[in-house]
Amino acid sequence: METMARGRIEGLLLGASWVERLRCELGLDGMHQVWGEVPAWYFWLAGSPGAHGLELAQVRRLGPGRENLLHAEFLVRFFPSPAGELFETFTPQERELVRGPHFDHTGAPDFDTREDIPGHCFLVGALELIWDPDQTWALYTMTALDRCRQVLSPAPNSGETPRLERQAPGWRLTFALYQRLLSLHAFQYKHTPLRAQFSSEAGFEQVRPPDQEQAAARDCPHNQLHTLTVLLGPDPASPPEAALALLKQDGRPEPGRETAGRAFSCRHFHPWEAAVEAEPVLHPDWWRLAGVDYKSHLASACGCEH
Repeated sequence: METMARGRIEGLLLGASWVERLRCELGLDGMHQVWGEVPAWYFWLAGSPGAHGLELAQVRRLGPGRENLLHAEFLVRFFPSPAGELFETFTPQERELVRGPHFDHTGAPDFDTREDIPGHCFLVGALELIWDPDQTWALYTMTALDRCRQVLSPAPNSGETPRLERQAPGWRLTFALYQRLLSLHAFQYKHTPLRAQFSSEAGFEQVRPPDQEQAAARDCPHNQLHTLTVLLGPDPASPPEAALALLKQDGRPEPGRETAGRAFSCRHFHPWEAAVEAEPVLHPDWWRLAGVDYKSHLASACGCEH
């Protein structure tokens, strides 16, 4: 199953690796698979103040009656550039790692020392993928906080006040990668969004004691946790029942959680009012790229991409 999850992401990247026009339109300056024990990838996005990382956390088959469906969970990381505007929003430990020998000239972890980087560092969000092995549909879910906050708690009786160590824009950074992955899916499989589901609830922050590297989570009501799920498939008139059942299950009302849904009855982009920090949660490329037929210049005698 791990091999199938790796192949799923690799399949999305294959088209972009061959078609320069697609890479340029999506702002994919670079992509690199990390050949290690755990499947992982690095991405360099145009204009981004750092590099993204995508790492497989686990993959499994769904429960009884859904054994044919695969569910993969990924961690999304962001490695800020020391020259970028987001560098100071990461913890002192993370900034020290970026400036040290654990990173190479590309801004991504060095292959030989990447496993020395603590697993809790540079996390900004999560991504889940449920798909039908027959490639007839896929559910992409991203989850991220408005801000990935970490607070240094003072020592008892020290008289000091808590100090904010981290305030990275989790949603913004995670959505930048999510948007490209769904765009690649639309191009590769000629699928458009059939359904979208968005939810918000009170989030959390990390609190670190002064003598420890690891932090513990505590509720932070003014920091929102957002989840966006998009179902992609070939025919808006016939959405897959198995996927609709999963959406219904995840969209059940819960105390303190607000959920909104949208169905798409055609293969054209229509705006939706759902937004995070005034930024829409849908992207027109998820429709547009399903209708293009760019080809590698290597497949054409004249060297064009049509």
